[in-house]
Amino acid sequence: MKFTRISILTVFLIVAAFPAFSHSHITGRVFEQTEKGNVPLPGAGVYCPDNSFATMAGNDGRFTVETDTLPINLIISFTGFR
Repeated sequence: MKFTRISILTVFLIVAAFPAFSHSHITGRVFEQTEKGNVPLPGAGVYCPDNSFATMAGNDGRFTVETDTLPINLIISFTGFR
């Protein structure tokens, strides 16, 4: 009886964990290439039109996007750039 209870609990935990694996974390860095090297663009907007998700790059130009579907399109915007 004890073995059956542990087996059922184990199967439940494994099945409950499957949806957690469907998320993908996309990380990146927004920067401008200059003669002096790569300069981060803090505050650059990162928008995903596929799922209407938006975030901003940090002070070092890094961002993270979480999505359920791959591949995704990202639109990067920064004031003064086209």
